[in-house]
Amino acid sequence: MKNKTVVGLVVCGVCASFTAGAANAAVLNGDEAFAGSLAPAALAQVELPKAAQAPIPSILPLPKDSFSYLSECRMIDTAVFIKQPSVAESVQLLAGCMKQVSGQYKVKVQADMLVAPFGGPGGGPQGAMPSGIIISVTGKIPAGNPIVDHLTYSLEKRNNHLFGHRVMLSAPRVKGVELTEKSSAGLLGPLRTAVKGAQRQELEEMGYIFGLETYPAKTQVKKILEDIIGYELEDVNAGAFHMSSGDAAVRSFVKYLRDEAASEDEQVISRNIRNVATEAEKVFLGTREFAGVQLAAHRRQEDGDMDYQVLIAQEKDGSFLVLQYMRNPY
Repeated sequence: MKNKTVVGLVVCGVCASFTAGAANAAVLNGDEAFAGSLAPAALAQVELPKAAQAPIPSILPLPKDSFSYLSECRMIDTAVFIKQPSVAESVQLLAGCMKQVSGQYKVKVQADMLVAPFGGPGGGPQGAMPSGIIISVTGKIPAGNPIVDHLTYSLEKRNNHLFGHRVMLSAPRVKGVELTEKSSAGLLGPLRTAVKGAQRQELEEMGYIFGLETYPAKTQVKKILEDIIGYELEDVNAGAFHMSSGDAAVRSFVKYLRDEAASEDEQVISRNIRNVATEAEKVFLGTREFAGVQLAAHRRQEDGDMDYQVLIAQEKDGSFLVLQYMRNPY
């Protein structure tokens, strides 16, 4: 069969059809019961013509909806199935699309199953079943590369659902708020340098993710943590994170990073992690510059889960300085 794409297996003679576009539309219209009621099953054998993709002139900006113009991604909206594909099947279907997105934007992008960490959406038991799909952008993103903006737009256009499953985007985040130097001792500059060093491609490819960000006054801690994990939390204190405060929280964060550095064989990676621990200790431990410091911590408990260590310092003007560490052992 030339110029054809086979999407699955025949499992029955007479079945209702399921389209990926219909599932996304159902969710978009608030009818999640429709999308969720279709039990995962083997896919229908559907042959789709492989559309020719015209080269995009380099002088034109890339379209924001990556899934609609890349040939390997169009099946997200057009493929027809007997029943909704499972999370595992959906990840397999996305493999070609992710490869083409990676090539187009010159950044590594991949799709995996997302296991609900610490209960996850809806309060389901941790790890009981995959809670959705995670699309990860890893490595250094060149200045001006629109990959994160375009993937965010592409997913939001589909209500953050693909093939009827919820999708989370994991990518280095660039916020518009500029970090300012602390008024005393100028300690934030070295910390920022240490974090930048820990954002090297070698670390991110190994799943070590660091971030240093600011949030305006009146931002809720719950909102900060939701930004980091990628979905809404019903209650921060309902088992999602272990919360601590004060110097004990700072010492716990620093010890955690130093333990991570000690367990890493690669000297460059280990040194960069230690540097963040050292500068974080200088900035946050025993300082009177902050109104308060909290640590939100979660340790992975099974495959698919992630480690989170989030140090949240509230400035005296009410704004927040957030030092984030996430370990994604994919």
